[in-house]
Amino acid sequence: EKWLFHGTRNTEPKDIIENTGIDFRHSSAGLFGRGAYFAERSEYSKKYSHKTTTGDSQMFLAQVTAGSVQQLERRRDVTRLHPDAGYDSVRGHVLDPDYYAIIVYEVPQSYPTYLLTY
Repeated sequence: EKWLFHGTRNTEPKDIIENTGIDFRHSSAGLFGRGAYFAERSEYSKKYSHKTTTGDSQMFLAQVTAGSVQQLERRRDVTRLHPDAGYDSVRGHVLDPDYYAIIVYEVPQSYPTYLLTY
């Protein structure tokens, strides 16, 4: 289990908490395919933060069951639907110089534990 950051830019965090959890099926594919992306550093998720009507920003600190993690570094594949056989998630380089994300491809692999407002 890992503690990672997740921004929801276009989705009201309240909807995630009350209804779906972090469900990547409502978003488009990213650098490593269609999955839920969780940043190791909050600075990366900040650009995906949700803006409230009062001007605050929000992101989740989530519990992620990453299991056996496949390291992809810069080998991007937007058509990816799951990690390779024997792995439960993917870790990929998302931005220079050293921003990495863990990507999970099953909705139950993450839980939006804390909503951070700043």
